[in-house]
Amino acid sequence: MKPIKGVSFMFLNIYGIFKMTDTDIYGIDYYYTYTPHPLCDDISFIEPDEELYDLLIKANKLIGTLDGLLMSGNVRDVYIDLILADEAYYSCLIDGYNLTFLDFIRKNRQKDKYLYNYTNTLNNCPAKQVAKKQMCEMHHQLFGDKDSFLVGNYRDKIIYLTPLLIIKSERYNPTSPKDIEPAMKDLFSFINKKTVFDMLVKSALIHYQFEAIHPFEAENGIIGRILTLLSIMYDDYLIKPAINLSKYLHLYKVEYFDRLEAVHT
Repeated sequence: MKPIKGVSFMFLNIYGIFKMTDTDIYGIDYYYTYTPHPLCDDISFIEPDEELYDLLIKANKLIGTLDGLLMSGNVRDVYIDLILADEAYYSCLIDGYNLTFLDFIRKNRQKDKYLYNYTNTLNNCPAKQVAKKQMCEMHHQLFGDKDSFLVGNYRDKIIYLTPLLIIKSERYNPTSPKDIEPAMKDLFSFINKKTVFDMLVKSALIHYQFEAIHPFEAENGIIGRILTLLSIMYDDYLIKPAINLSKYLHLYKVEYFDRLEAVHT
């Protein structure tokens, strides 16, 4: 839908708000930004079906078993370190980093900054209550040596994302800079409170919300996957982030991006 020249307006679906304007950026005569529906508002329209309930029951049992092993002390720290290294490796692969896991194992982690910083961030996760300060510190810890984009603070400009994998996917402009602050405040409130949602459903909602907002100028994918792991820990389902979500997401990378895209299209 194309706006009238000189007029800005917005429209919405149940998942969020599209704001459109005819300001010329990136060589086109209009663009939109998208802000997802606040998670602290009424989201009763999100209802798992029977198939998902069955999967959640199985997954929660397995996570409970893993947490029991972690609490018993029978899982050695070196094993947990390998899981975190594997998680860091696959998360970086999803975002296009050119590396091999064997290279990472052989290198000095202090020199291999991004993977080292990733595992270090997970090992030294912030306090139970997460807010803007902790999120920006995490971003700076991971990418503080980069000078090609704004690090450690929310972006101050509109970014224009072009799909890399999904041929039918449209270009996407995430949340406008002036709307990032309230959108992230709502997300933090949702993370920090108890909800009626299953822990895994809640963590998935958190991940989608963060990626849809895209608060930082770059590297939102890596931060978002870390936040997903931390949210599982914050709800006391795991005492350590000893689970590799990114390996599965990398294996089904096209479907992963496709499902993220499908919510707002």
